[in-house]
Amino acid sequence: MLLKEATELFNTGEYEQSLTIFQKTLRQSLESGDKKRAVRIYFNIGKIYGQLGKPLESLQNYQQSEKLAEDIGDRSSKAKALNNIGALYREQKNFSQALNYHAQAEEIAYAIKDSLTIADCANNKGIVHEMEKRFDTATAYYKTALDIYKKINNTQRVSIALNNLGVMYKQMGKYAEAIDCYKQALVIAERSNDQFVIAANNVNISSVLNKMNKYSEGLEYNTKGIAIAESIGALDILVAAADNMAVEYAGMNNFAKAYEWQQKYSAYSDSLINIERNKQMADAEAKYQTAQKEKLIQQQKFQLTKKNYWLFGSIGALSLICLLGYTNYRRYKLRQETKLQEAVIRQQDLSTKAILEAEENERKRIAQELHDGVGQMMSAAKMNLSAFESDIQLKNEQQKLAYEKIVSLVDESCKEVRSVSHQMMPNALLKKGLANAIREFVDKIDSRVLKVELYSEGLNERVAANTETVLYRVVQECVNNVIKHSGANHLDISLIKDADGISITIEDNGKGFDVRSKENEEGMGLKNMRTRIEYLKGSIEFDSTPAKGTLVAIHVPV
Repeated sequence: MLLKEATELFNTGEYEQSLTIFQKTLRQSLESGDKKRAVRIYFNIGKIYGQLGKPLESLQNYQQSEKLAEDIGDRSSKAKALNNIGALYREQKNFSQALNYHAQAEEIAYAIKDSLTIADCANNKGIVHEMEKRFDTATAYYKTALDIYKKINNTQRVSIALNNLGVMYKQMGKYAEAIDCYKQALVIAERSNDQFVIAANNVNISSVLNKMNKYSEGLEYNTKGIAIAESIGALDILVAAADNMAVEYAGMNNFAKAYEWQQKYSAYSDSLINIERNKQMADAEAKYQTAQKEKLIQQQKFQLTKKNYWLFGSIGALSLICLLGYTNYRRYKLRQETKLQEAVIRQQDLSTKAILEAEENERKRIAQELHDGVGQMMSAAKMNLSAFESDIQLKNEQQKLAYEKIVSLVDESCKEVRSVSHQMMPNALLKKGLANAIREFVDKIDSRVLKVELYSEGLNERVAANTETVLYRVVQECVNNVIKHSGANHLDISLIKDADGISITIEDNGKGFDVRSKENEEGMGLKNMRTRIEYLKGSIEFDSTPAKGTLVAIHVPV
């Protein structure tokens, strides 16, 4: 009964409650020696931690599931655990490890003729190759998975495989094939009356038709998708559908309607952001309340222990017992204080990590929205303006100059959107690593205003993504401070990675500042930089006095 309850809670998104019940049943299973049951529970706990965004804990539980499955000879469960471990490595962009685990799982699945796991492995391989931009290989794996799902009559996974193929064909520019896949998936969803999937596939079909400039036909599918999404409150689908609507009406030269739907797109996007924020706040509140309850229980236990000491102290040799009781009490108090301090430090680390991750995710989301949403709309606006040039009769040179100025302003806006998007989430950081990202950033600074010399050593290999991101943001903040506040004309940046970690120095010849001033610390973001570096267990020091320049020294262990 407990396992059923935990599974139902997981399916409804109540991950924390589900995790508590699974952990309780896991202890019972291990105490009773029921390894077969423990295999399934470890697997489910791994899934929950994956949903909670804790890949390390997820990996550990999948590994326990795989190890126990090996011990009891449960090859099917072993294959499933290996397949999910591969998916975790894929999410961390470690594609070679991901494919290695998928291959191990596939080998076992073929040996025991487990068709479902064979298909799941093929589907996961397809996702890896799609992320590597190897579209032909990914398509082949998706087709293999689809054929097996059809043979075993697993309609839910058939729908998933069809949608994967639809996305793949859309990226490859094979729009007719993409629409065919989405329509097949739509038929399956209509048979099961899955309103969410029906709405999503209508909107997907609409987006492909827009790529083919079939705006009126796309509008029909999009309208159906919007009606269903509104009825079930599927806000994420409404965001994509509103964006499609703006494109369709613009393509049909109905710019008033296009603008109206662009406004709705912004409103839906803002609502979605608010929902995510409210959810995060609710999760934080739940964790806080849980911590408070645990604290109260500890206090009650402490009080009970204290009373017991006095009760036993009143029996026997009073002076000796009191002395022993006091000694024990002091030791207990010290242990409790130590545990409390450790808990506070852990909580601060978790809070800092959550804030930084949320900030970077928001930067990434806004950058993508700017690039894919606003940027595309501005580009479309420029194209439409250019298209009107031949239709407008410009009577004189003044009108022609005014028209060219409008086109130039739109073009500058496009460049500005791309620039802001790149600064918020630089491609060089994602693709080439820390040193190249910083080099790309400083190369854009006008050397007539500030000459920047960059030296890097030992950063040929990538380090952890969160380390790269934090260090990039701190260096970016330092350089911006030099430009905005220092009045310097020369800046030296040194990046060195050795066995002890990564050392960064940033030195300018500017006017300097008073490091001890609270106003400078808050106004120049020094406190924020300290917080970021402390999150990486590193150190940051500022050496500056007025009129003598500034030196920033950073060291982060790897």
